[in-house]
Amino acid sequence: MLWTGVGAVTLAGVAAGAWILSLPLPRHARPQAIPEDESNALVSGLKPPKRQRPVVAIVGINDDLRDRNPGMHYVADAWSRTYRSRALTFSGSAVPTETRNGLRVLPDRVAAGWSATHALPSVGSRRPAEALDAALAGIAERYGSRTADFVRMQLEYPYLD
Repeated sequence: MLWTGVGAVTLAGVAAGAWILSLPLPRHARPQAIPEDESNALVSGLKPPKRQRPVVAIVGINDDLRDRNPGMHYVADAWSRTYRSRALTFSGSAVPTETRNGLRVLPDRVAAGWSATHALPSVGSRRPAEALDAALAGIAERYGSRTADFVRMQLEYPYLD
């Protein structure tokens, strides 16, 4: 019985070797050159479509931002973190505005005014934490509490409920 097993293994080895030797030899063919425009079209066709987020948060660059309130930065960041909107800045001129802390803010758009439906309410003299609380309340009102909780989690902002 031992010899039968050894014979079967030997026969299988010979059959496998014969099969490998029967395979065709590899060819060393050169690939055809693909035109550059066709290659670029292929690569751009494979990229996923990028969905544009609507602009719903507009920050006006004015004396309120320049002189006394750093809270608007937190508000703009919170609205942008919803992944449903973008926060943009607008000003009457393209000149950068410097905040009292030395941060230069370049306007995204140059306009005298903006639609009130898209503009964020002025932060006024509220402290940054109060402004962020108001922004999170506005996000919850517009997109729901789960989106506001998602933004709160990204900011590692505590729940005060």
